[in-house]
Amino acid sequence: MPTLAQSRAADRDRLFSVWESSPFGLILLNADGCATHENEAFRSLTGYDAKELARLPLSSYTHPADAATAASSLRRLLRGAITFYRLETRLIRKDGGTVWVDCYVTLTGPIDDEPPTALAMVQDITSRKLTEVLLEEQNARLSRVMETRDEIAAADFGLTEAARLVAERAKELTDSESATVGILDEGKYLVNIVIGEADATAHVDVPLLHQGREVGSLSIAKESGVTDDDRRILDLLAILLASAVSDAAEREARRDQIEALGRFETVFESAPIGIGLVSLDGRLQSTNSAMRDITGRSAEELASRSTLGYTVPDDADQLVSRFTGMVEGKYDSYRHELRLYAKDGEVVWVDTATALLRDADGKPHGAVSMAQNITERRAAEEQLRQSEARYRTLVEQLPLITYIDTPYSADEAAAQYVSPQIEQILGYSLEEWHANPDFFVEHLHPEDRER
Repeated sequence: MPTLAQSRAADRDRLFSVWESSPFGLILLNADGCATHENEAFRSLTGYDAKELARLPLSSYTHPADAATAASSLRRLLRGAITFYRLETRLIRKDGGTVWVDCYVTLTGPIDDEPPTALAMVQDITSRKLTEVLLEEQNARLSRVMETRDEIAAADFGLTEAARLVAERAKELTDSESATVGILDEGKYLVNIVIGEADATAHVDVPLLHQGREVGSLSIAKESGVTDDDRRILDLLAILLASAVSDAAEREARRDQIEALGRFETVFESAPIGIGLVSLDGRLQSTNSAMRDITGRSAEELASRSTLGYTVPDDADQLVSRFTGMVEGKYDSYRHELRLYAKDGEVVWVDTATALLRDADGKPHGAVSMAQNITERRAAEEQLRQSEARYRTLVEQLPLITYIDTPYSADEAAAQYVSPQIEQILGYSLEEWHANPDFFVEHLHPEDRER
């Protein structure tokens, strides 16, 4: 019959075999934060080999902005103040690249008189992080452009005030060193507004058109270089300013407004995220190609049917509640993840940001909704959940007690998980453990409590 030590060694070998084949990075860290064992997925993620990871503390390849938090959490874990933690952080690869990871770190009990170590499960979430940042930046920029349009219309700005506001927004939204608006009348400057210092290496100039002819320009100067997103923002702002020029020059500006709206629709249509104007009864009255691609439906189909008609039933009530709350004035915008049925029947996860639109009297007349397809991200999260479930199943098969809690105050119950082996090993039921938050301390031997 194998000894207890031999059984534990066999269990550990089986566990390491599972870890080595895991698609997620796995690493055991000692008290110095160095690896005592890691799998190929972790080595591939960081670019370091096993010898390098054995001598490099985790803090040495954690992003400087995240290193203090990561090191503090690991120290608290190894000294027993907590039994696990989870955080999203950045690692610096050997080649200098940065990778975002989701780390779940738990304490492993001492085995064969060895000191306790920390087991970290690491998932690469760089793509998700970049997508979230891009979506938030694009949403914020488009919202500010729409606010600018509403401010010009509501305040009935003159040409100089409108030009100054557009220049300020151009500098703000493109993060430029300066922005300039010049408006000409018969070859002479009628308005010339400069915001900031114009001494920069990269410049971009967008013409202002009135009745098919150029009447001025909107330009920026930027040290870091001009991006495609910057150009799209300038195009939109130039359209708004062109409308103001038309109004100031003459009130018969309907043709110019149609032209401006046509250009606005071009930029709107080519946006990389789904955008739609939503009626108060929940129909997408106007959509761009990205929104139509997400749903797999034509503009006519989306405009004729409430979004509830192709929302997964389990998500419909929350969608109605949030949209209704916004229309009733409880908040001006909200963000929501939900599932939609594409036209082909496939379920699509989307991350939506919806903001209320009001008329000149402040009454709601619709909303603008921006959406990002996050189906792949949600699938990755489900894969992680299943992996954690498999790990839990494995833990519950080992001949030892696993106990997980969180930092807590004296009046709060703390135990999150206790493996069922407690009844076999100690004779106490799971119900007895969960019923008393002080169960662990109360059942320690008196001589061990101070430790």
